[in-house]
Amino acid sequence: MCNAYDGLFHAGSSVVYTSSMEDAKFWTHVTFTDTCWLWHGAKTANGYGKTRRGGKTIGAHRWAYFLEYGELPPRPLVLDHTCGTPSCVRPAHLEPVTQGENLRRGPTTLIARNVAKTQCPQGHPYTLEKDGTRSCRECKMLRRNKGYGRGLDWRSHLTHCRHGHPFDEINTYIIPGVGRKCRACDRARHNANYISSQLRSR
Repeated sequence: MCNAYDGLFHAGSSVVYTSSMEDAKFWTHVTFTDTCWLWHGAKTANGYGKTRRGGKTIGAHRWAYFLEYGELPPRPLVLDHTCGTPSCVRPAHLEPVTQGENLRRGPTTLIARNVAKTQCPQGHPYTLEKDGTRSCRECKMLRRNKGYGRGLDWRSHLTHCRHGHPFDEINTYIIPGVGRKCRACDRARHNANYISSQLRSR
């Protein structure tokens, strides 16, 4: 995940281009290898290089990208290290991506860990839905079989309502999508409402 200092230096910001002498000094902090160009100057706690330009602290990889291409990707794009090395400043290893894609690519982020999962917590395989999300159809089917959405809710194991009336065949009726209802409680509420209305009318 490569978002260190992304908010401090974007195209159109107040940071000005510095002298060629400063740019030459910038590269003295870099070790060039056949693969990555490794930054050995100041770094963040996550290992990303940082440097000062125009009175602001910016990511060293962002400055290297700017020196190579003359501009930075516009918001909301950020630069992702395709090599996976935070201290690398090689422009060819930096790709403009959205923050969401940047998070998905990071091996240690919560999003990346969830994307890597192929099974639900119960061990069933995930199914890719038409809207791009994933779901466990096996769990959905099990919930339907247990009565969810068919009038039997999470209280189906209870034998009495909260007022102590039994959930038996005579005292119970079912509202689809809601669950079991107590006839005795309904009658009590109806009687209370009737008495209240009579008192108000006097």
